[in-house]
Amino acid sequence: MPCKFSLETEGYIKALIDAGKSYRDVQRILKDKRNIKISLQTIGNIVKNKGKTRDARQHGQVYKRKGNRTVRTPELIKKIERRLAGENPKTIS
Repeated sequence: MPCKFSLETEGYIKALIDAGKSYRDVQRILKDKRNIKISLQTIGNIVKNKGKTRDARQHGQVYKRKGNRTVRTPELIKKIERRLAGENPKTIS
């Protein structure tokens, strides 16, 4: 899931917390000055570096999602079509 807030906004939030502001104060400041609506939990997640992307960024790495791509080769499609061609085919596992 992409970042909902820019790195600049996250840095601004951390700076306000370092300056001694409470989460509620930070929420009000962002709403009044920058017209950004943010929950208290999101502020806490940003301050505590929760989330895979923030954690990777803190350690100087880049987080990339890993997923398996579905392979659809012509041979595989023909194999499935042959199995499904008959009457009442078996389940493909």
